[in-house]
Amino acid sequence: MTEFIERYEGNLFIQQDPADEYEFLTCTGVGNITIPKGARTLKYKQDLRRSGKLVAAGAIQGVADFVTASITRPLESVNNYLHEITCPFNARINWACRGTRTILTNYELGALLYDSQFTTGAIETPLAGEGDNDRINATGELSATRFTYIYKLEGEPLTLTSTTDVYAIAVVPSECASKCGDKVGLGQIVWVGLEETAYTVGYILVSKDYGATFVNPGWWPFVTAGDVSSIVIVDSQNGYRVICARGSAGAGYAEVSYSDDEGVTGTDVYVGTVNGQTIQMLRKDIRGRIWAAASGGDIYVSANNGVTWTEVGGSVTAEDLYDIVFFDEMVGYAVGNNNAFLVTNNGGVTWVAVTGPSPAHNLISCDVNYAGHIYVTNDAGEVWRSVDEGDTWVMIADYSGSVDQIRFDEDFRYFGYLVQNSAVPLGTLYRSEDAGNTWGQVGVPTTDYDNSGLNCVAICDPNMLYVGGAPEGGTSFMAKFSREA
Repeated sequence: MTEFIERYEGNLFIQQDPADEYEFLTCTGVGNITIPKGARTLKYKQDLRRSGKLVAAGAIQGVADFVTASITRPLESVNNYLHEITCPFNARINWACRGTRTILTNYELGALLYDSQFTTGAIETPLAGEGDNDRINATGELSATRFTYIYKLEGEPLTLTSTTDVYAIAVVPSECASKCGDKVGLGQIVWVGLEETAYTVGYILVSKDYGATFVNPGWWPFVTAGDVSSIVIVDSQNGYRVICARGSAGAGYAEVSYSDDEGVTGTDVYVGTVNGQTIQMLRKDIRGRIWAAASGGDIYVSANNGVTWTEVGGSVTAEDLYDIVFFDEMVGYAVGNNNAFLVTNNGGVTWVAVTGPSPAHNLISCDVNYAGHIYVTNDAGEVWRSVDEGDTWVMIADYSGSVDQIRFDEDFRYFGYLVQNSAVPLGTLYRSEDAGNTWGQVGVPTTDYDNSGLNCVAICDPNMLYVGGAPEGGTSFMAKFSREA
């Protein structure tokens, strides 16, 4: 913030529609950005050890007010233009530029004012200029519901002792210290699911030091040997529960396994009644239900954190499903082999198979941004978008190889990440800073995070994430991306 105030001048971009790219509006003077966090009200209780004196027992945080930022521009037309926009828009301010000011990605530090409107304004006394250049300073205030910084990222390869593919990563959410548990930092506890080998059954690792070291906690998931294809983290009475799925076929039914004691012990659960079935992806929805995309076109749901599972959808396709996501309580999507694309509008009670975006290709991954726009990737390196729940599609990116996973951050559903693999293979991370409209490469794989192919991504917040992939240099590959030093 100090650098921002000292430099004073920033570059203002606005995004009026979620499906539009940012429009460069102007170079502008930017005043202080006020970020209310919400007032905290202390709660007290009697302390019997101190003769009943009152002591602080905690606090309740109030609802935060709007974020506000003042901007000044010596052109009245810009001020008027902002006032005339009647619908909320996203405002982006870049400062400490790296290059051309009008290019969104040329910055050292940026700020997103999410769901903004121009709420107050003033036209100052005209200033004398030369010739026809009489100028008027117009000052206004942007108010926004949410705010976040945007940083450039750099990759840091991590050291694992395992030797197989990393297929799944999940990060335990950060949490403040309390009487019920210790503090968990952002990105501190990371769970990793690996490809099966001859000497492992459901190989899983955990790091509790931000990826510095990884260990096997003693938990060996699944009755039947297999890859750990997906991991989700949910709350439990003891802190959190880790749930993983078996992604390779074996004797018996599909399986998940969960642990409530940080991997010391685990409980194996059969899912469905189809012999040899696998589960390729587990995803939570906003209600806390866990959804499983399975082979053979089956979809399962658990409403009790993985203890029991129910098959839904009536098997509207026989194609293997690879990913599943819900936009809200009612609307969800699943993708799979041979352009399989399934939709539900009733909370997953029933599913309908509709035409996907890419005939003759396998759809690998899907996610939804904050506006409900669907993003789907495939084995041909294509990224498709639909703004109308899958009725029509537009290809917004076409890479070589395949795009194995796409994800938006859970807080905003605005910052997107995808991993793309070339035919070499070589995995590359791409980032979207505008809700999925445009994607830019993060770092240089051959130097910043040399790898042999990427499979998965786990987002901690818009400026921190982990990726995993094929073994590199004889050991399993992971890298952590965070703010540039």
